[in-house]
Amino acid sequence: MSSMLRSAMERGSIHGIRIALIAPVVTHLLFADDSIIFVKANVREAGVVRDILRRYEDASGQSINLEKTTISFSKGTKAFRKVGVLGVLGVREVDVQGKYLGLPTVIGQSKKALTNIIRDKLSKKLQGWRVLLFSKAGKETLIKAVAEAMPTYVMSVFKIPTTFCDELRSMVSTFWWGSDNGRRKMPWVAWSKMCKPKCRGGLGYRDFANFNKALLGKQAWRLMTNDTCLMARVLKGKYFGDRSFVDAELGHNPSYTWRIIWEAREVVMRGARRRIGDGWSTSVWWDPWIPKTQSRRIISPRLENDEDMKVAHLLREDGLGWDRQKVSSLFLPFEQERVYSIRISATKPVDGWCWDYEKDGEYSVRSAYKLFVDDGSGIEQSDFARDKWLWSRIWKMPVLPRIKVFFWQLCHDNLATKANIAKRLAGHDMDCPFCYNNMETCLHIFRDCGWVEGFWEGLGLDVSVDGGGERVREWVESTLKEMREEHCVEFMVGYWALWERRNKFIFEGVRGDLNGVFNRVKGLLGEMRADDDRELNLGEGSGSKAKTGEGRVVEEQGEDGGKEGEKQGWMRPREGAVKINVDAGFMEGMGMGFGVVCRDEHGVVLKVVAVQREETWEVKMAEAYAVLTGVKEAIDAGYKQVIFESDCLEVVTDLRTRRKGRSDIHLLYEDILSSCNIFEAVNFSFVSRRFNRVAHLLAHVTPWSLGRRVWIDDLPQHISDVSSSDLVLYN
Repeated sequence: MSSMLRSAMERGSIHGIRIALIAPVVTHLLFADDSIIFVKANVREAGVVRDILRRYEDASGQSINLEKTTISFSKGTKAFRKVGVLGVLGVREVDVQGKYLGLPTVIGQSKKALTNIIRDKLSKKLQGWRVLLFSKAGKETLIKAVAEAMPTYVMSVFKIPTTFCDELRSMVSTFWWGSDNGRRKMPWVAWSKMCKPKCRGGLGYRDFANFNKALLGKQAWRLMTNDTCLMARVLKGKYFGDRSFVDAELGHNPSYTWRIIWEAREVVMRGARRRIGDGWSTSVWWDPWIPKTQSRRIISPRLENDEDMKVAHLLREDGLGWDRQKVSSLFLPFEQERVYSIRISATKPVDGWCWDYEKDGEYSVRSAYKLFVDDGSGIEQSDFARDKWLWSRIWKMPVLPRIKVFFWQLCHDNLATKANIAKRLAGHDMDCPFCYNNMETCLHIFRDCGWVEGFWEGLGLDVSVDGGGERVREWVESTLKEMREEHCVEFMVGYWALWERRNKFIFEGVRGDLNGVFNRVKGLLGEMRADDDRELNLGEGSGSKAKTGEGRVVEEQGEDGGKEGEKQGWMRPREGAVKINVDAGFMEGMGMGFGVVCRDEHGVVLKVVAVQREETWEVKMAEAYAVLTGVKEAIDAGYKQVIFESDCLEVVTDLRTRRKGRSDIHLLYEDILSSCNIFEAVNFSFVSRRFNRVAHLLAHVTPWSLGRRVWIDDLPQHISDVSSSDLVLYN
């Protein structure tokens, strides 16, 4: 049907809709069984559409449901035209199409149509959950898995009013803290704190307004990186013509769609950077192109008449590297270092955009939202490290989720003790309900009160809770640091049971004795240990291979059919192939080295190469460049069937899977893979560093000398010895 509509437009039978003179004509939008067709309101074009639909029915065997098909006319359409079109198509007229893909087709100044969709769905869910008894941990799961996910689709397309985001937050917060006869219970922790990551003392809930911005950033990113898509061509024709989206202005009386995408550009520019290809479309002074800096822009003083300088002007005449004399004369030392860390591709692609906060260089909502969270943290690095230890310790403990949430509240000193209630309700009783000698604070009831004396002895557990600190968090942290993990579990379960007993006494008048608490704690500990044993037995029976060491598999099937890993070592290639081992190394204050060793199926060394450069790149980039160096040497030697072997598993995996991306290293991957097209057969395999010693030695060969050195017959003695030992180990 799409093809027939397009052909009809090309013949002039239908005209579609165009929002600006240089914008593309749109005749239809199709998605699954939702379709919108745009034509002029006349009988002739209506007849063309009718004929196309009938031909589609005959060819596909599907039938158009006329009862669900509607038509709407633009303002000013004459009544007789409407009657004629309706008579031809046989469908009913509506003033405005209701929804398309679940969203309203027309958005005016009032956003009630949007907000009502979200409010109604979320309210129904929350009302249904309120009749059930959920623990705080259960509520956390429901909020994150359902309540926070429901507005995501709408938020990815439209900007939600801030007031409505606050309303959503209030609805979710009320569900979390609970309500009694329609009255919201007291919130003990500010929602802004609860939206922080768990490693920073929050619960990881979403801030709806910031999440909305991060989602809309994806639309802006699409315009920046794919200017050939329909949305980009339509908006470009209307709003920014021959300019780029980054340079576009809001304009006079913009549409709601353009306004929200234009505003989302600010979100993207907080982490976007120009990926340098040929350098001709990137401004030295105005564009963000410097990696690993806060602004990603040059801050060195500009020289006169240089405002229009492009990055290409900083390259050597051959365009394959940096002109160090120019760079050193223009930039501050730390900027020079960052410039030299950018590798220039020999294929000279056009410059593009990459996202600095993801490895693959592609914008992600997760990392963009994290930027908002980090900006609002306002904590020192040392405080973050200390807090991270405590919160990680609590959340990783093998205890029930409800116990973890209880300790989260305890560390924030926000349990509903009498002293805490009195801070909010003047005149409230603050006496400890057990000893009546002190105020009931968290520290008192769990550490200082006489009713907990002998509690751990009665349980027969070796736990000491005499940690210091005048704040609850300090006391919990010092106590957990002094305990082994099994004692930490006992500590957390025991205090949760004590709090449960205290609440029964306060609200139900059930005083009881410690024996009931002892039985409760022992029962919970026994159940958890039984669950751990069950999981251990299931794991042992699964037959899965264990993994060890920095994400590397101990044994891995090589591309050439052999097993490569810690046990096998270096293996000879298949008959007729050449195995090329590569490695990268760093010499502090001097630069990088790359080692290449080529061996045939008998293990005979055909060639060894050492290349040394004065730049210093990131480790992964250097390891990938070592592979490219090996590829160049193989091409130079005329090898046809090659196996490239590296001790960097991440690089090998990326090359095997031909992983796509927009980052600097993915540009290097493209260079490697395109260069490999010359070979008859090529494979990439991983080998342990222990059995990549020859390439490792070549990458660190001394004396240091910039450039390329090649040995074919007369190998250095220490290189020859290590190469021979590889064969001995193999045999």
